[in-house]
Amino acid sequence: MRADWLKARLAEQTDRPTVIVMHHPPVETGIEWMNTHPDEPWVARFRDAVGGAPHVVGILCGHIHRAVAVGWEGQTVSICRSTAPQVALDLRPIDPDVPDGRAMIVADTPGYALHYWNGQHLVTHFEDADDHVLLARYDVRMQALVRELLAERP
Repeated sequence: MRADWLKARLAEQTDRPTVIVMHHPPVETGIEWMNTHPDEPWVARFRDAVGGAPHVVGILCGHIHRAVAVGWEGQTVSICRSTAPQVALDLRPIDPDVPDGRAMIVADTPGYALHYWNGQHLVTHFEDADDHVLLARYDVRMQALVRELLAERP
């Protein structure tokens, strides 16, 4: 069973910060037709596998095709948007027997996440893959601002 395998791997190097990467998030996101329900058997198995593993510093997921961050069982779950079309944000309940015309898939810009381990915390930056309009660059006009912001640090 995969949960037993994961639990065994997590027990091997308890002094090493560990990130778990998986497709389906173990949390409800509010988008009912894409949701994971907390009573699904696999969620309980996963909870048991990662429980008692304080060296797990984050859980990275996909599936929802939206950028979402949520706490779960003392962990941060980061869900990345898709490099394909995105799932529309609609938190209303959905009736599988009554089509209501709601948007389900939208052609928003593809996206990705960049995960940075700073030695203590996993930091996730969500970004879209589109070109950006440049409003400022670091040159002599921005130098004073950068110095001021760095000087604010204790």
